[in-house]
Amino acid sequence: MVTSSAPVTTTDHGDDDEPQEQNPALAAIEKKARERAARMRATQSPSVESQGASLGPCVSILVTSDIPKTNPLICKRRVGQTLKEVRLAWCQRQGFNEDLTSDIFLTWKGNKIFDVNTCNGMGISPDEEGNFEESTEGVKDKHLHFEAMTAEIFAERERSREAQYNGIEEEPEETPEESIGIILKSKGYDNFLAKVKPVSDSLSITVLRTSHAYPCLLEH
Repeated sequence: MVTSSAPVTTTDHGDDDEPQEQNPALAAIEKKARERAARMRATQSPSVESQGASLGPCVSILVTSDIPKTNPLICKRRVGQTLKEVRLAWCQRQGFNEDLTSDIFLTWKGNKIFDVNTCNGMGISPDEEGNFEESTEGVKDKHLHFEAMTAEIFAERERSREAQYNGIEEEPEETPEESIGIILKSKGYDNFLAKVKPVSDSLSITVLRTSHAYPCLLEH
């Protein structure tokens, strides 16, 4: 490398606009410096900007959960970046400790998301600005909608989804109907015990009496 022992000085020429002849030694130093910088750029890893461009556009991710006392979180992530940081950010937002954080995972459209997954790898394809069509499944209010779950919540969701897929719906538990007992009495006949609804009208009782050939009816 060429060096110069003479100090480099500058002179104020005021209004003198005439071009000044450059020191040949200084020109050689600057040229070598430019060449060295060019070689370093060629051997260095891509810049942050170029790395970002290669990872694709940023998308907005909304994370919600059915876990009690948790809050939603919106964060940005490039489609080529892994999603582990999204999970960790949501857990940190909730104040979870390390053990609880390790039990949490994200899901999208009912499918489990692993830390190494990327949006690209999951088939998520926004436009160049990271936006989605309004009708895109798994998108809520223009955000990708992820859900944070535990294994228990995920298993319950799977059972519910499987039941719906098989056409099985959970039937509500039937409440036993209230009824009252009545005794049908008539001369020459044994007493007949029957149960009727409290709202049974006279016509229903008459039909019951007639069907058993009782000419009179006494409520007991």
